[in-house]
Amino acid sequence: MLERDLAALATAEGRMVGTVGHEVAKDYIVERLRDIGVHPYSSDSLELPYVHQDANFVNVVGQIEGVKSDLPPILLGAHYDTCGPYPGADDNAAAVAVLLAVAE
Repeated sequence: MLERDLAALATAEGRMVGTVGHEVAKDYIVERLRDIGVHPYSSDSLELPYVHQDANFVNVVGQIEGVKSDLPPILLGAHYDTCGPYPGADDNAAAVAVLLAVAE
């Protein structure tokens, strides 16, 4: 799945904020997390929208129950946008694919 996730995210259209590629990547990540069984962190959605400088953004945030509830939680994160209209395998599709693999 790691290679499939990376290929789904690192596309020629890129994932620059505000583009179709960015929206497609968000939808892919949300669907994969749902398939894996990741629960929303807040409210009933994995998508947490916000506005910054009159632009709309969406963080994708979920939680997985640990096996030892007496231990503090661990935060893992990665950004799914790119800095420009590039495939962005190393910006940051690889890290998102690894997080999906860890969640699985």
